[in-house]
Amino acid sequence: QEIPETTPPPPLEPRAQPPQAAKLLKPRNSDAILSCPCCFTIVCMDCQQHCKYENQFRAMFVMNIGVSWDVQYKYSKQHKGLVSLQESSSTGSSRDTDIHNRIVLEEEEDNHPTQMTTTEEKQDEIYYSVFCSHCQTQVAVLNMDDEVYHFSGCLASA
Repeated sequence: QEIPETTPPPPLEPRAQPPQAAKLLKPRNSDAILSCPCCFTIVCMDCQQHCKYENQFRAMFVMNIGVSWDVQYKYSKQHKGLVSLQESSSTGSSRDTDIHNRIVLEEEEDNHPTQMTTTEEKQDEIYYSVFCSHCQTQVAVLNMDDEVYHFSGCLASA
């Protein structure tokens, strides 16, 4: 008895995601979904956009990132931003891509007596380099005092 030849079924093609699929993934109160600017890997889905600097976001919950505990930054009142602590001792790692020039932490315009963070307190805070786990591009800094990630230069999609 001869077994009849059958043709295998065609391979399954992945479904094309509709353009609004990203909106379905984004939490309702999030300002954007952030992606790495080099490899487009999503690094954050729930963040708040800075009211003055449109390319800056802050978040507490992230994904696809790593933290370089050896690459540290400190707030400089003179530069009105972050300055690498490694500049005085040695050169930074290959992931250190001048994010300190992109992130500006500034004192609030209307100082309230109950405001917790002052410029002097910011100067004592240490920020750690945060990189995309896929391509190693620096995408943010992490403030461990309040456990908040400060993103800059990421691709934001609504």
